[in-house]
Amino acid sequence: MPGKRLVTALALSLGAIAAAAQTAHGQACIGTPIGSRQFGLGGSIGFTDGATSYGVALRANLEGPLSVGVGYGLTDVDNVEEKVNNFQGSVAYELP
Repeated sequence: MPGKRLVTALALSLGAIAAAAQTAHGQACIGTPIGSRQFGLGGSIGFTDGATSYGVALRANLEGPLSVGVGYGLTDVDNVEEKVNNFQGSVAYELP
């Protein structure tokens, strides 16, 4: 029964990894990896059937536990005169 041997080997491997694991520290990311007191600028472009979208975002990792960001997106739908605007904002706080 090769399937049973594979499941047993996988279970033993996962058990060994869990037994040998050290303390893990969690991290949350707001999307742009920037250090303390730095800024990050990001851009995006997307193509789909019948529309094209463009975007730009600015993120600031302030000194201390606070990070903020703002962004703008524009979607151009084919055969439609009006364009779709998207404004966004974000705030992140680092927990101890």
